[in-house]
Amino acid sequence: MFGSEKKVVFQLREIKDLAKTRTMGGARDDGIEVTTKDGSKYVFANLFHRDETFDMLSQLTANTMKRVLMNSEYSTTQFQPASSSLQVSAGGHMRSPSTASSATGGINPDSRLPMAATAAHQSSLTNGASLAEQIAKQRRNEEFRGEFGLPRSETLLSLIESASLSLPETASVYSGKLYLSTSFACYMSRDFRGCRITLPLAAIRRIERANGFDRNNVACYELVITVWHQMTVSFKVPLDNSECNRWCDALRGQLKAMVEEQRYAKANRTALSRYTLKSFCKTCASEQILQGRDAELDCLGQTFGYPGDPKELKERAKSKYWVAYFKEYGRNLTIIRRAEYDRLIRVGLPNSLRGEIWELSSGAMYLRFQNRGVYDKYVNDYNNCPGPYAEEIEKDLNRSLPEYAGYQAPEGIDALRRVLNAYSLRDSELGYCQAMNIVASTMLIFMTEEQVFWTLTVMCDRLVPGYYSPSMYGATLDQSIFQSLVEETMPMLATKFKRHDMQLSIACLPWFLTLFVNSMPLVYALRVLDCFFLEGPKIL
Repeated sequence: MFGSEKKVVFQLREIKDLAKTRTMGGARDDGIEVTTKDGSKYVFANLFHRDETFDMLSQLTANTMKRVLMNSEYSTTQFQPASSSLQVSAGGHMRSPSTASSATGGINPDSRLPMAATAAHQSSLTNGASLAEQIAKQRRNEEFRGEFGLPRSETLLSLIESASLSLPETASVYSGKLYLSTSFACYMSRDFRGCRITLPLAAIRRIERANGFDRNNVACYELVITVWHQMTVSFKVPLDNSECNRWCDALRGQLKAMVEEQRYAKANRTALSRYTLKSFCKTCASEQILQGRDAELDCLGQTFGYPGDPKELKERAKSKYWVAYFKEYGRNLTIIRRAEYDRLIRVGLPNSLRGEIWELSSGAMYLRFQNRGVYDKYVNDYNNCPGPYAEEIEKDLNRSLPEYAGYQAPEGIDALRRVLNAYSLRDSELGYCQAMNIVASTMLIFMTEEQVFWTLTVMCDRLVPGYYSPSMYGATLDQSIFQSLVEETMPMLATKFKRHDMQLSIACLPWFLTLFVNSMPLVYALRVLDCFFLEGPKIL
């Protein structure tokens, strides 16, 4: 403005706090205050799009901090800024760093498939889009995937903001949002105690759209979806809602692409053609139980027994409740998660269904469904050439739940060895960390090796990121939070620890790393894991 320009440059990782603020003596609400680690404060005013700029800066800072904590770059499936600095000139103009294009020829971390086509698709999506639009899109995708526990490869394609759900054979009607991503159709009710649906497109048998009436006798569109298990769900959308047309068009396009993919796989006899939806459902205990048979699972509990007394745990009564729920609201890939689903888990899971419900609640089932046969590939790679962590894993095998009979036999030790080595090959950067063997050995009692592999993947990548990394930044952060809570709620205990010059983390760090498996009787620790996979790390 006055013929001169002042520039301020600081790295995003140096930002300590961001806040919206008022300027010109509080007369205008158009500023952003940035506080750096050295205590410096910068106030930028006259920002015409202050909220948009604040959101963009917050997301860029969060991305940078993730990279600093992990000490590694993001995967190529995610948006990442090429620079981690912010340049600001006088007058409130922010110059954003350029975006880095995804490298072609990489490996999809969720499926080990070449990503050249995916990178080209991502490039076409970002052409002509501003940085703010890309940041907003990244945030929407992250929130969407986190809400429904979906793989990182999923991208939100379409959204209907207002849709009513009618459940089969019930009078329940829910109001919420209907989502469509690359491979899933999802629904989330607005009511906290409502319901949630995560439906793979491959499980859709039929979809119809017709004119109908809602419960207030108002004309609307009705979308009726019939799924693999012959259950139907009905969504009603207002007639004047243009989002419905876009959603249906996007769904039609995704289903056509999926059919073409299946034809290509069958014609070229690729690995995908050997793994059908029918064969996948046979691996789920719920299918066998609904047929009136005892679940025959390829897990250690089936051979060496499950922890606890079945009569004291009321296994038969719990199984009856779950069978009734499956009959009314679907199972495994097509289940409808109502408030009753959460209540049944908190009451305690029957041992025969615990593995499947863990896998379903965490989202690992969807990852396994999209990557059928990948675990076998990693096991073959390990058999042909053991990875760099094989020796370290071997040392910890006999220390994994030694009190359980399955780990006093070769069958249990061999299964644990395969799972841990396969995971170390999948995530070569994280590899293997002590305490992973404790968690994996617990899951192997109730789950197959492939289920444990993908559940461990979801746990390390999304549920407790950084717990098992070389720096253990996730566990260290949770320890700091736990220390603050102890000082606030139990000051006498905190004072006693300080008086004896003892660190609380010495006693408590193993609790978090082993998810309390080694800190209490196994029967009680399993209840902690039930709620952990349902509600996430806040349970810890």
